[in-house]
Amino acid sequence: MRAFVTMRNYIATTSTVTAELAEIRAKLALLERNDEENAEAVNDLSEDMRRELDDIYEAIAALSVKPQQAPFCRRPIGYKR
Repeated sequence: MRAFVTMRNYIATTSTVTAELAEIRAKLALLERNDEENAEAVNDLSEDMRRELDDIYEAIAALSVKPQQAPFCRRPIGYKR
């Protein structure tokens, strides 16, 4: 009789532990999936940010290059004769 009661208690606790373990595994899988989605979003954002920064650097480089100007002939200072 004691063996039967002990086995019944063991099976009850084992099924409870198994259910809790399954719940923990499900939560862990959900967290891992969320982490992967967040990492992909950050990578996408950082890639977009890199492209925007490259565009800004190119625009700054284009502004820093001065175009060649033709020599300007100044009129002499003073009265006309």
